[in-house]
Amino acid sequence: MIYLLPPKLFRSLAWTLLAGLVCLAGCRTTDQADSGELASVTISGRTEAEIQQAAAGVFLADEYQQVNPLTFEKRGTGWDKLAYGGWSSNPVWIRMRLNITSAGDGRFILAGNAYAVVDRHEASMEEEKPLSVSYRSECKKILDQVKARLDSPPDVVPP
Repeated sequence: MIYLLPPKLFRSLAWTLLAGLVCLAGCRTTDQADSGELASVTISGRTEAEIQQAAAGVFLADEYQQVNPLTFEKRGTGWDKLAYGGWSSNPVWIRMRLNITSAGDGRFILAGNAYAVVDRHEASMEEEKPLSVSYRSECKKILDQVKARLDSPPDVVPP
């Protein structure tokens, strides 16, 4: 036995399906790192030490704390606590880990991953949860700033 949907209900379902497909297609990004990290940039003509120094400058200016040369943390927002905090009453921290890889010919790939950290610095309780879509644009923005800082000419000090 075949059941036919009323035309209004059929149109409503069709529009809902179309809206869902548009939303899913809109979530796709083209700035994903080729190396499997959340985001990456290619930097030419600089040393690994220069890249580390520029990254530290950008992260510190964005209110991150430097944990080690390639790891930075800052306190997450209320939304981060809601999304990743679970039952913990402690704040959630956002941890960015960078990786610098030689690509040959004086080029390096600076890549980064983001994590939500619950119960930070609690020896047996700290939990690090990888972030993906929610922090891809933030990670990419910061890496682009590092690249821009390295590409810009150095400040000239007047005599």
